Amino acid sequence: HFNWIRRAGAGVCVVSWYPPGRADPAQAASIEHSDKVVPLLLRAGEATGVKIAFHIEPYKGRDASSVASDIRYIVDMYGGSPAFYRSATHGDRPVVYVYDSYHTPAHEW
Repeated sequence: HFNWIRRAGAGVCVVSWYPPGRADPAQAASIEHSDKVVPLLLRAGEATGVKIAFHIEPYKGRDASSVASDIRYIVDMYGGSPAFYRSATHGDRPVVYVYDSYHTPAHEW
């Protein structure tokens, strides 16, 4: 699949991610823990030149502080991979998407 992604001209694949133990109960039965899959995705990205960015899914109790902790976890766990997507135009910072971020008041960010 990563070869197809690359041939299609895409350079980044955004993957859905839940922090350890934080998947919503309604989805937990159908979602393996994200950390089981991410190393496979990073290896595939390294082999094909496709970068991996993270999309943090909503979970109960998520707030600006927990998202900051999630981002630190993601960077600590996966930031060493050449496939980990960072923005060269923004000081090589990691690119992370936060689903439903508008549920957190702007002043908390």
